[in-house]
Amino acid sequence: MTDFSHPAHVRSALFVDFDNIYLGLQNEDPRAAEQFATHPGRWLRWLQQDLPDDSRTGRKILSRRCYLNPSQFSRFRPYFIRSAFEVVDCPPLTRGGKTSADIQMVMDIMDALGHVTRFEEFIILSGDADFTPVLLRLSRHDRRSVVLAAGPASAAYKAACDLLIDQDTFLEEAIGIGEGSPVRPGADSELLQRIAAKVHERVSGNGELVATDLPGIFREFAEFTPDSNWLGFYSLRGMTSAVVHARRDLEMVDGDPWRVRVCAAMPEDAEGAEGLRRPESPGTPESPEASATAESSATPETPGTPESIAVGGGAAPRASVASGAAGAESGGGAAAAGRPEGAGGGGNGGFASAAGSAGPAAASP
Repeated sequence: MTDFSHPAHVRSALFVDFDNIYLGLQNEDPRAAEQFATHPGRWLRWLQQDLPDDSRTGRKILSRRCYLNPSQFSRFRPYFIRSAFEVVDCPPLTRGGKTSADIQMVMDIMDALGHVTRFEEFIILSGDADFTPVLLRLSRHDRRSVVLAAGPASAAYKAACDLLIDQDTFLEEAIGIGEGSPVRPGADSELLQRIAAKVHERVSGNGELVATDLPGIFREFAEFTPDSNWLGFYSLRGMTSAVVHARRDLEMVDGDPWRVRVCAAMPEDAEGAEGLRRPESPGTPESPEASATAESSATPETPGTPESIAVGGGAAPRASVASGAAGAESGGGAAAAGRPEGAGGGGNGGFASAAGSAGPAAASP
């Protein structure tokens, strides 16, 4: 006898905020938005058959509801009706075009929560963070929540759900972006470098660019068309990664949303240059000539002293850095930190202070 209280499949209810998803996809890829709106049966099958479940044999979407603005998107209504969706019209209620789709969805989700079917999983296609309290309520009732957000979504919203559907995966597998179009496997390096130069120009002016800023930049290039499938990289993130790799001073930063910013480019001979800048160890021996030159400089330089120092009655050229370092070792040395460049200690003099000033040293006979 079949146990209807514990079926082999997951009992799911699907709620689609059409305006939110369609407009979010349109900002990134108009072709993906059209595919989503005109072929709901395709991605519905993907949700039922390929979306990970709780280790049972699969899911069955028992309730399907789509909420859309009929004054703006009525042309897509027949596609959802033919895929067995209940289409809920949410016309604008204000002059600004605000609809009641979000509150209508909330009320229907709460009704489904108490339904005798006892839906175990709630799939919400919307990036609206206003649904965060609803996700928390579902969690308190021990119901699984699945969310798809087209574009950026708040951290709290993503943390409140049990499963966040990756947008790139949804576009490639559920909608089928990249299939049936003869596209090249990737853009040529010259085109990527030109796009990268434009991105670098915008990033330098703004500090950084979020993911949703990039499609507008890509459309400035004639090679980027809806049929090019992101120049053969099949997603916004994939193409952006290729663009970033075309310049060494750009980098992608994960986050919500992920961003592109300028980074410090490391020169190819950085390691060699670093080696040239490495200071000598304290035990480096100095030449006899350097020691002799340092010992002949009896008066250390004080702050504000001109480029030459007086020795006896005449002016002698300022000692070199190497001579000063040599004098420091032969005459007792200067304080290691803060000593002015080229201030050599006298052969029989005292130590120079950290600020570079010192008391008078004994003059050479």
